[in-house]
Amino acid sequence: MLRRNIRLRKEYLYLKKVEEEKKKYAEKIKSIKKSYNENKKIKGDLKNEENELRKKMDLYDEKSLNKNFDDEYFFSGIENPQVLITTSRNPSAQLENFAKELKLLIPNSEKINRGSYFIKDIISFARKNNITDVIIIHEYKGIPRNLIICHLPFGPTLFCTIKDCKMRHEFLDQINNISTCNPHLIFHNFNSDLGKRIMNIFKYLFPPVKMRINKRKFLKNKKKIPISNNMENQNLANIINHKEEEEEEEGEDSSIQISIKNTEYYNLEKFENNRVLAFYNKNDIIYFRHYNWETNEKNEIVLNEVGPRFSFLVYRINKEALDSLNEDYEYVYHPFINSKKAML
Repeated sequence: MLRRNIRLRKEYLYLKKVEEEKKKYAEKIKSIKKSYNENKKIKGDLKNEENELRKKMDLYDEKSLNKNFDDEYFFSGIENPQVLITTSRNPSAQLENFAKELKLLIPNSEKINRGSYFIKDIISFARKNNITDVIIIHEYKGIPRNLIICHLPFGPTLFCTIKDCKMRHEFLDQINNISTCNPHLIFHNFNSDLGKRIMNIFKYLFPPVKMRINKRKFLKNKKKIPISNNMENQNLANIINHKEEEEEEEGEDSSIQISIKNTEYYNLEKFENNRVLAFYNKNDIIYFRHYNWETNEKNEIVLNEVGPRFSFLVYRINKEALDSLNEDYEYVYHPFINSKKAML
């Protein structure tokens, strides 16, 4: 079993290396093609490779090269993720409360006490029980300070620093029972390749949202709206379109229109799933908020913050899992980076 895991890990690292080389080669072809189209000089480091790259420029297909066949999250959605949450050794009461609230945030997650176990023991236990992700929380002087997310079986592993952590009881007068339904996810300003990579790590911690629709709430008159073939997002099935009804029948309350898989719009009184998790990126700092939303009398969406709230800064991404001795980094944060643009 140990030899098999080592062989699979080496194969995974080799495929990731080949994928990175293909991406670099594709960027060179893209740069030469852009210089030809705009009638500009070719970069100095590509002049020696110009003849070879020009021959393969016609075979260059950006869509096919951007497909990640060796992506770790390629089969996500077939089964719901199973998340294991634990803390550092001898945790304080505040760290235990933060771990419990994190368990309530993520569906299909379980919290275990760290005890005296080593990290490699926790990772091996998680692999044997088909757990997809392991989250480890560390603290500094009783305040949650560090968060580690390790995707199994082979990686990647994300390290981030927690800032401005605020528990639910700190800004709510009365703490009600938190909903455990699958939340809607909002990611804002994750535009770069690194931002999309971080977005995938957080996104696939949560199972997909399933709209639980009660057929008794349907109105008798159903309006079918055809969708044109020119729409880019025609094959996407889980897009929710909030729109007010223009023509309302007398004596009936206004309702919300949503689009369903069969591309028909039905009028529903409300959604049963009203949880929203927002990840907002600003200057490479990710702000996290947890909301419950509801509709008022004017049929407007109102957000109520439930908590917890915190922000974090990603400072490292490893290619492999947490128990690996090899330190192959995808990204490392440095305080002095020669870049005008934001990294995420």
